[in-house]
Amino acid sequence: MGLAVKPDYGIDMAINFHSRRVLLPGFFILMAVSVLVGCSTDIPALAKNKATPEFNLKNLQGQTIEFPKQFDNQVVIISFWADWCPSCYREMSDLENIFQQYKNQGLSILAINIEQDRKTAIAFMGNLKLSYETLFDSNGDTARNYSVSALPAAFIINKDGTLHTRVLGETPPEVFQKILGKLL
Repeated sequence: MGLAVKPDYGIDMAINFHSRRVLLPGFFILMAVSVLVGCSTDIPALAKNKATPEFNLKNLQGQTIEFPKQFDNQVVIISFWADWCPSCYREMSDLENIFQQYKNQGLSILAINIEQDRKTAIAFMGNLKLSYETLFDSNGDTARNYSVSALPAAFIINKDGTLHTRVLGETPPEVFQKILGKLL
């Protein structure tokens, strides 16, 4: 199947079903994230052009990164990932190329590891050599606040801190580039 882009309760959502090989592992990933996220209904749904949840998370260097406070007037991609997600590795690599292409135009990327220890996350990143921020959501609260339901999951945030697009599943770089071309 190809790439399908559909509105989802006012949120643009892109899902890439690039091969059947991804569907079965994707099912298990979805089930694992469902357990992580739980069935709580006290978290408001994210809506297009509405403010996104704030968070304070530690980066690789142990510094606290505050979103959106530190990202005024920037387009931000927030990408959630875990080491058990092979699609996350490929997408993180693709996002590095996108970051290099757009960082001087006001793009920031925050890759958020969900509920894994620092040593596990660093081992997974191995040879990626990422220059964008990698953060740790050690208790999963940020993922829950963003209603993450599959990995990788990316949220493209407008310069004013509102949600522009939610992207679920491994997505070709061209999709990100098309969206960023309109926002930067």
